[in-house]
Amino acid sequence: MHDYDDAYYHSQHLDASALQTIHGAEQEALDRHHSTVEPEHLLLALVTQQASAACHLLQQLGLPPHEVETQLTPLVARHQRPRAPSTPPRSHPGPNT
Repeated sequence: MHDYDDAYYHSQHLDASALQTIHGAEQEALDRHHSTVEPEHLLLALVTQQASAACHLLQQLGLPPHEVETQLTPLVARHQRPRAPSTPPRSHPGPNT
C-alpha cells in the first residue's frame, strides 16, 4: 500500500469527504492484513460512513447500508492472503541413508 499523506491527497484536489473515504478504505485493508486497497475496500468504506452520499443513496433505493456491508464482507475477504500450511517440516534423509 502507498504511504501517502494528506498533502498528497489535497494536491489531487480531494475534499474532506473523499479523504475520509480513502483513509477508511486504507484502514479496511490494513485491518484485514491486505497489501493493497481494492475497490471493495472503497465501497465498504463508503457504506460504513453514515453521512456519506453513498449511504443516503442506498437508503433512498431501499437498500440498508448495513445489508450492503454484510454482502460486501465476503468479497473483501477474497483478497485475504493465503496462510502458510501448518504442517511440520519434512525430514530429509541423511547422507548415510
